[in-house]
Amino acid sequence: MEIVAELDANGNEVRWEGIIVSRFEAMQRHRRNEHLIQTNHLPERRFVFSLAGGEHVVMTDDEGNEQLFRVTAISRANNEFTLHRDARPFTVRRKI
Repeated sequence: MEIVAELDANGNEVRWEGIIVSRFEAMQRHRRNEHLIQTNHLPERRFVFSLAGGEHVVMTDDEGNEQLFRVTAISRANNEFTLHRDARPFTVRRKI
């Protein structure tokens, strides 16, 4: 996933947006000798970072505390993050 910032007329970040790069698109880019993650976007957007399954991010939890989360799934419909210390198998977490 490519995370890009939408910019206002003054170049200030308004919001972030996630652009999914499918495996198919990644393979097409690879075949064309392009970078898998595109950093050049429209002038009103700025690349911030990329995010992939298995990577870690610091986010604020429901109680307002910063926590370290592992990216467990990225899709067009849903992005799933799990606390880094949660060692339960995927099948167990899904049942909860």
